[in-house]
Amino acid sequence: MIFLGLIGAIYLITSILLTMQGFWPVIPWAIVDLALIYGCLYALARGAGRREVIRLDDSEVRVERGRIRPEHALSAPRQQVYCLVRSNLRAGSRMINVFLRLGLKTTEIGADLGPFERDQLVAALKRVLPVHEYAPVNAN
Repeated sequence: MIFLGLIGAIYLITSILLTMQGFWPVIPWAIVDLALIYGCLYALARGAGRREVIRLDDSEVRVERGRIRPEHALSAPRQQVYCLVRSNLRAGSRMINVFLRLGLKTTEIGADLGPFERDQLVAALKRVLPVHEYAPVNAN
């Protein structure tokens, strides 16, 4: 908000000076520009507030997603849960997707993590859950 206020103040001063010189169309474009900056900052802040919590108990595994409090939750008995790791074979890329199979439902976890963090997630999951890895077959 401080960043947006500083840019707004600069736009206000610049717009007043240019309007006094006869360049009045500067004001609407400055307002549009500030609205776009605000929209982008809002989208980034909202996306950064997402959380994903995986709870592992002796009898149950629960995946909760939300911003401030859990908005979506999946759970299953621990005996029915396993981790599935899929490797993407793209040119020059070593990306993996991590899924949890909770009974009859499958959900991707760690989608917002980078490659190194996903490797750490898989290593941590291997210590507590069965992990199945597979790579798609090239059609060449």
